[in-house]
Amino acid sequence: MRWVISTLILVLIGVLATGWRWSRPPSLPSTVAVGGASGLTGGMTGLGGPPVILFWMAGQDGPRVLRANIIVFLTFVGMFNLVGYVVGDLMTGERIALGVTLIPAYGARCCSASGCSGSRRHGSSGASRSGCAPSPRSPACRCSTALL
Repeated sequence: MRWVISTLILVLIGVLATGWRWSRPPSLPSTVAVGGASGLTGGMTGLGGPPVILFWMAGQDGPRVLRANIIVFLTFVGMFNLVGYVVGDLMTGERIALGVTLIPAYGARCCSASGCSGSRRHGSSGASRSGCAPSPRSPACRCSTALL
């Protein structure tokens, strides 16, 4: 499973690294394929965002539109996940308290001013690291499996 996810992320980053962008609006079949890939990765890992985000990064939209799309998409995904967590009785007082205490650290990390000009570069860099980290031979993988 880790190989599939790592390979998928690194292939998509490779395509973006070549500078390839959509020259015209994406067709319905390509949009449906990205939605399917998002559903597949979401079902496998709980992370359905990377295919959609990389799809948008290959578009012609500017950083502000890209950022707005990502925020809205992840907000809706998070809201639907929250409903599932509540229905599945996974939201405990302890978990909520831990989440609230982590808000300042998370906000400071995510909201640092990196400027608009480097947003695609920073996004690709983060996605590349996430594609390498879970590969079966990486130290991160050995550490995480040692904890299981």
